[in-house]
Amino acid sequence: MDFRPAYKKYRFFLFIVGFIFICSLPLFAQDKEETQKTPPPRAFVILVSPDMDGIWFNSLWYNLGRLSRLRELYRWVLGEKKAETESTAAPITESEVQASRRWAALHDYGFILVLQREPNSGPDQVRISYRVVDVISGQERLSGVLEDRTPDERDLEEIFWLPLMAELDSLEAQKNVGLLTVRALPGTKVIGIGSDPPLIDESGEAQVQIAIPGTYRWKAEARGMTTASGIISLRESPAELVISQQRISSWTLEAGVLMGQFGDLWISKLFAKEQYWIGFGLQQYWIGINYPSPEDPFPYSEPVISLPMIQPGLCVGYRYYDETSFLRPYISGLMMARLNTSLMMLDPVAPWVIYGNGGLEWRLLRSLAFFAEASAAYYPMSMGRFLVASKIGENRTPSTYIFAEDWFLEFPLFRLGVRYFL
Repeated sequence: MDFRPAYKKYRFFLFIVGFIFICSLPLFAQDKEETQKTPPPRAFVILVSPDMDGIWFNSLWYNLGRLSRLRELYRWVLGEKKAETESTAAPITESEVQASRRWAALHDYGFILVLQREPNSGPDQVRISYRVVDVISGQERLSGVLEDRTPDERDLEEIFWLPLMAELDSLEAQKNVGLLTVRALPGTKVIGIGSDPPLIDESGEAQVQIAIPGTYRWKAEARGMTTASGIISLRESPAELVISQQRISSWTLEAGVLMGQFGDLWISKLFAKEQYWIGFGLQQYWIGINYPSPEDPFPYSEPVISLPMIQPGLCVGYRYYDETSFLRPYISGLMMARLNTSLMMLDPVAPWVIYGNGGLEWRLLRSLAFFAEASAAYYPMSMGRFLVASKIGENRTPSTYIFAEDWFLEFPLFRLGVRYFL
């Protein structure tokens, strides 16, 4: 067989795909480790004494804007009372620095830069002291004095601040090691905090050394208790995390409606933190809602329908995800006996039915969940043709079935309901 015509037909398409692939190779060749090691941008809150307004502050702001990896600058305005009652040469108080630090911590700034003009050492000299305070730790990272002859406007903009800029350019926001106290029930394992997950001892607490500042997503697991989870942002040390835990549910009581018509009731035993379950229940056809059409004969033309059938059975199932998720998909299987209550025996047409279900559970409250599921029903050892006839009028919602002489398969079937966790 000659493949050349097909090759010619698609060679332009192959060329385009190959060209895109080759051009995308540099994207995958980037050094991710180098990117991750890039230091974060710096952000400063600036405090200057009132006598440094005008060209002094403007030149400082201009030079700060030229720093590498600069994210943001913010000028802290000193309190009005201080400006009115104190001389312009008065030092910036520590209370003012701490007030700016609290504000900076809330707005994710890294450093406080404090500048104060000092008394001149000579008639043509200028002295400006500076210090840099780390917002998180409160430690002084830099301090010094800029002393030179009084600069003109050009020197002030281009030369005077260079020694300070060189020191500021070398600053990196450091993560300090802090102490976090975790309080929970004894035996609780907390994941996501620190390199080694802490285990709560008999005292009900554990102390963890952890990098500060930082934001951590944690999860707490304990035997017989629900999984607790949350997010904690740490700015200061020492800090405390108190974990609230609830006893895990052992049983569920469940009520559902099949195809919007016939109700059922189930009780299930839960295992492995509610992920597995084994249940017993009853699907009844004695009373249901009918959706008649004008062509339906009596009694299928009535709004309420009653069939002489009940189906007791067993159920096993598995939920995905743990109980901290408010949406949980699940799968389950049911095996049910079909009891004909008119004959008081197993239904001779179809004595058994097996359901395969896939569903989604929405946890509205800790003890309450709604669910929706789709199913396929398989009737083994049944009289397929007779079962087709018995299905007429049983439901009005659309479904499909296939059958043979000794089996019957119906799909999809839909079921809605509510579960109460005991």
